Amino acid sequence: GNTASGASTIDPVTGATIILQNAGTNAAATVGAITFGTGGTLALRGTGDGTAANGVTGALDMSTVSGVTTLSKQDSGTFVLTGSYGGALATNVTAGRLVASNTAGAFGTGTVAISTGATVELSNTTADVIELPGIDFTGAGTLEKTGAGIVSIGGTTQSSVGLSQGGPTLSLIHISQPTRPT
Repeated sequence: GNTASGASTIDPVTGATIILQNAGTNAAATVGAITFGTGGTLALRGTGDGTAANGVTGALDMSTVSGVTTLSKQDSGTFVLTGSYGGALATNVTAGRLVASNTAGAFGTGTVAISTGATVELSNTTADVIELPGIDFTGAGTLEKTGAGIVSIGGTTQSSVGLSQGGPTLSLIHISQPTRPT
């Protein structure tokens, strides 16, 4: 396989897993286009969360990814997705934070499963309304909307949010409002 800063590519022709790692000074954003031959899993791993102690967050432009059928966010770090993925995608967030930043299509079409303790953040810092396509959010994790802009789940198609309570203090859906000047 090929190796780049913070990434390893394992036989994409056969659909094996590609892992992008973010920790310390390694940033997955240095990776170019990712193409699978006939489907496979793209694993986002690492502990980088943007703090000095844990290192940089991972970043990936989903418009440069093709042929993936499963996106898997693992480990305690943060990955920021931009751009739109052009197909069906099953997204599994088992740990950490996965941010869809100013995009309606980071998750393609399909399901987003959020495990207990994991967070999916829908961030809109623009003046535009971001209309997510028909995506089903499931699991016992947290779905969080941030930024001053509007995020519409479903847009003009049907979507569902079916998150179950993961514990007595777990916030399933969290909406952050911008701070207004006084």
